Amino acid sequence: MSSTKNETKIRLIPLSLCLALFYLQVMSAAPLPNGTDEQTCIVKLEEAEESYYNGDLERSILLAKQCLEDPSLSEATRIRAHKIAARAYLKQGQNEEAQKSVLILLDLNPAYQPTIEEESPPFVQVVAEARAEYIRLKAEQEKTGINPWIWIGAGSAAAAAIIVLVAGSSGSEDNPSTGNALPAPPALP
Repeated sequence: MSSTKNETKIRLIPLSLCLALFYLQVMSAAPLPNGTDEQTCIVKLEEAEESYYNGDLERSILLAKQCLEDPSLSEATRIRAHKIAARAYLKQGQNEEAQKSVLILLDLNPAYQPTIEEESPPFVQVVAEARAEYIRLKAEQEKTGINPWIWIGAGSAAAAAIIVLVAGSSGSEDNPSTGNALPAPPALP
């Protein structure tokens, strides 16, 4: 009988080690292999969609962007994150940001075509506009050999520079010591 107890104890050692390793893995909050990051992102995207439908658009965008920071995500998950972000941007009235998200979505899946049954008419319209821009950018890339994302980045940088210049020039009106100040109007009679 003693040998049977010893054999049982020996068989339990590998099981105990596996359970101990699993416990350490879970308790250390380290990611498990085989798609746990993908699963975490899928949960975040479900929360992002729920936030979108509850009207918390900022949280929806934040969660979608957090997922997009992980370059190892599957194409389907990335597409879903861009769709959620585009919808939320559109609902906020940020059509340019929505169109940027849709452009990236189209770069991932050029055949993407929403239907009016699946999406809102404004979203379908943004996708149509983004598709026209996507086709134009691809044609430009073929003609010049320059990646379309360089054009998008350059356009964004130019828009930011204009905003900074306009904001900077409006602040100089308050400070008459700058060389751009206008002379005072003449005194009234």
